[in-house]
Amino acid sequence: MSRVPVSDRPPFLALMLVALLPAACGGLEHEAEQPQQAFGETKGTDSSTPGPDAVPAAPTSEKTIAELIVDCERHINAWQFARANADTQRELEQLKVLEEAFARYVANEMDLVREAALIGENRARGVASTALGFSGDPSVLPILLNNLGDPDVGVVANTLFGLGMLAAPETPGGSLQDAIQRPDASLEIVQNGVFAAARVAQARSKDEVRGQRADGLDEVLLSLLERPEIGIRAQAASGLGYAKAESGIPALTDLLVGDSESAVRMAAAFALGEIGDSISGNVLVSALDDPTPGVAGAARGALAKIFGRDLGPDPKAWEPLLRD
Repeated sequence: MSRVPVSDRPPFLALMLVALLPAACGGLEHEAEQPQQAFGETKGTDSSTPGPDAVPAAPTSEKTIAELIVDCERHINAWQFARANADTQRELEQLKVLEEAFARYVANEMDLVREAALIGENRARGVASTALGFSGDPSVLPILLNNLGDPDVGVVANTLFGLGMLAAPETPGGSLQDAIQRPDASLEIVQNGVFAAARVAQARSKDEVRGQRADGLDEVLLSLLERPEIGIRAQAASGLGYAKAESGIPALTDLLVGDSESAVRMAAAFALGEIGDSISGNVLVSALDDPTPGVAGAARGALAKIFGRDLGPDPKAWEPLLRD
């Protein structure tokens, strides 16, 4: 089966989309690292992993919190399974259907989901916090922010997952930073934290009223650029691009020049293009010679965005612009 073009992929699948030019490598997508569910079943590829058919029907009667949490876990696991395996157009459409079905489910059971997130046991609070994020309802943001301070690290990890799915521009960066930097932060907290931070930065980039704001989000993303995990570094880099964080230019330049992982270098090139400062021109021109075609293509796309024209893959063609 053929892969789906980048332009056809739904926005929740990609924290970084770079439209590369025809002579480059066609298209580049850096996908968000799979958010980690801290409670209940986890995604997998064996026969025990629930597929799309495991999604329960919309509620038809009142439920207990325990019944609700079981249903929510099935929805989340089905979504994670579909997301991890979505390559074709049909699979991507099915993923979108799953997400919309879960949003309707949560809306139908909103009072009980809110109750579970606030006063349920640890597992219930965590799963319900993720479910609230899938609702797309910005009114749930205060509950999720409250649960970021939960003493249980699993609840915090799942809440960050929910905040990433909600992607509300109003999400305060400082709250994400506090959660990620808590002394007992697990790897799941950091993974879901960078997912949430990058998604919020992306949402703010589309917010015509307020746009980006100085509330610590840039600092969250900058602090994660030196993590050993490839996906975390790449998501943090692309998030800085969406945030148009000029303070991140030196660190992104270092990643583009020196990171051993091509996914991170691609994310850094994309981010420099999104920030749009011509000071990045020299390093991006040098990256046109990167041995990985995707990195060279990302650098070319970034240069075209900064300078408003495409001069091709040859670094020499760009040199006159750099002298101007």
